[in-house]
Amino acid sequence: MTPANERVLTINGGSSSIKFAVFDAGEPPKRGLYGHIDRIGLPDTKLTFTDPATNQSSTFR
Repeated sequence: MTPANERVLTINGGSSSIKFAVFDAGEPPKRGLYGHIDRIGLPDTKLTFTDPATNQSSTFR
């Protein structure tokens, strides 16, 4: 049995970007907060994430 508040963080790293997502560890898993960081190590690095619970997206440079 999985506790109600257990989460799984997934990370997919590339050469100049990282994608991430947090899943509720239920059956089936449900994606929560997700996003990406682009242009790591370059000018104009950008963090973008979305929270489906509030249907809001944010971007930071």
